[in-house]
Amino acid sequence: MSRKHITLAVISIILLGMNTTPLSLSQITIYDSSFPLEQGKSIRWETINATEAPYTDFPYIRFRVNDLYNDTWYDGYNSLIVNATIEFYHNFGWVAEFENSFYLAYNYSRNYLNWSEIAYLHALPLIVPTPVNLTLIGDAIENLGILNYSYIGSTLLLDYQNTTTVEITYNSKGISTIIEKVTNMTTMYRWELVESEVVVVIPFTNYFIVATIIASISLIWFEIKVKKNHFKQKKFKIN
Repeated sequence: MSRKHITLAVISIILLGMNTTPLSLSQITIYDSSFPLEQGKSIRWETINATEAPYTDFPYIRFRVNDLYNDTWYDGYNSLIVNATIEFYHNFGWVAEFENSFYLAYNYSRNYLNWSEIAYLHALPLIVPTPVNLTLIGDAIENLGILNYSYIGSTLLLDYQNTTTVEITYNSKGISTIIEKVTNMTTMYRWELVESEVVVVIPFTNYFIVATIIASISLIWFEIKVKKNHFKQKKFKIN
């Protein structure tokens, strides 16, 4: 194996050692309705624009499914129940804002969707069961407080009646592709779904970055040393 191939192999190993977040779209189904993420899976959004603290300090938002109970008894009916954690990426690490929180319960036979305060008070209905029913989603959030809602196509508009609106666009998988909060005609934050299959996050919170730098420097030093030895041998043969 050539030196070039050895270098590429080591770099590949380094990249594979980084933290990754796979975008899993495996579904848990109750009757003809599905929730797009399995237990233990996560998905994230990138902050494209933010003018309101603390969102200005969060480049990424992540939704992680901790527990998903399929066809479980809830409120007198078998339901699909989701327990989740919503995290923000801050100072090179994930910080749990809502940890192990009840997220939603859905019952097919009653056509009923129950949201926790995460969805209403914090305007975070990030993922919904499919097929997407915007009327059902709006009603569920509205039932938690005084709120108007409307929708056009696959976009849901939540009106908090205090010059603040939240606009959410969902794809066919029930995942929000864009979520934007506007107050007094100014965007407070705009999040867009990260579509890539693998997201690389450099874990600055441990020693991995140090090992990566040392490995890279070692590779460069090795290449220089080999080239010097090769040059000396070539020069000696010429003499």
